Amino acid sequence: MQRRGTRRVLLGVMLTISLAATGAWAQPTPAKAKLERLKVAVAPLGWDTNFTWLQSRSGQLDKRPALEYLVGIDRNTGAYIPELAEKWEMSPDGKTWTITLRKGVKFHDNWGEFTARDVRHAVFLITQPESVQTDAGFWRPLMGIGKTDSIEEVAKKVAQGVEIIDDHKVVFHLTQATPEFVENLSANADLVMESKARWDAGGKELYGQKVVGTGPFEFVERKVGSHVLYKRVENHWRKTPEFKELEFRWVPEGVTRLATLLAEEVHISDVDRALQKDAVAKGMQIVTSKLPLTALPPLLTAAPPLLAAAGARRHWVSRPAAGAHARPGVGRWRGEPRALPGGVLPRDGRVARGGRTQPVEKAVVE
Repeated sequence: MQRRGTRRVLLGVMLTISLAATGAWAQPTPAKAKLERLKVAVAPLGWDTNFTWLQSRSGQLDKRPALEYLVGIDRNTGAYIPELAEKWEMSPDGKTWTITLRKGVKFHDNWGEFTARDVRHAVFLITQPESVQTDAGFWRPLMGIGKTDSIEEVAKKVAQGVEIIDDHKVVFHLTQATPEFVENLSANADLVMESKARWDAGGKELYGQKVVGTGPFEFVERKVGSHVLYKRVENHWRKTPEFKELEFRWVPEGVTRLATLLAEEVHISDVDRALQKDAVAKGMQIVTSKLPLTALPPLLTAAPPLLAAAGARRHWVSRPAAGAHARPGVGRWRGEPRALPGGVLPRDGRVARGGRTQPVEKAVVE
């Protein structure tokens, strides 16, 4: 089995910076209206699609606001914490894992309660023949799936490998000992939970219309080549986001992204490393995370970026906030508000792509 460590390739430097106007703290300024829509400018990822299995991990950036995982990551320690799974247990031989699921969590769009059927379905989606997801190569061998298996054969093997005990308990029967299995159930990896009932109702065609999950943001629209828009889920089971809406804007040119940030047309942006000095010269302040990083979680922009936050929101705060996760620069997109899915804020500013990560789970702009 190919271990996750083989994907740990150092990518580059990622920093989060916030704009603080000179003298802003020295004199009173008029109060600004509460921010309703958080706007994020990012370089196009190459996968402008609602299908979670038809892109690599970095392509999940614009989908994570709506999605959640079985296992979360503690924003202060990087430790695994319960998310859609309340607990997990490994057998002595490391080949059987029993997962107890959280009750009462609802899918968006009235697709019902999250259950064990959705866990099995998630494994099917990531292992089906057309899947190109980063972790597909990890899951297929564990389910005994071969390269030439048909979609029917895949479904049969997944049904054998993911046993449903009842609505809130599943048992994974793996082909080999996998003591690090919990990592692949976590928000550091790719196994997002999507509705089996929705798939049964409309299959791939219905899935292509929008991203539907159990996360803190609900999908509103995707304009290919332009933007993706989400609205917050009121009274979300973990925490309601602070921002009513979250918008990802695709802006190809690094200079343009920086310009829109400085003009406060957007509030967060990834900035090319080559533009770092320009950003700092215009009032940006570099802020690094407090957690060590071993690798980048599921998303990142096309080029090693510098993340920036604009004007009135002067600094990044690591806390379970309401609206955004931070991957790059804002936390991690899991379920609680993650300020910005897409990366991690390493303590020393370095980021590795692929495998494991110790992310700043939720960073928010204030």
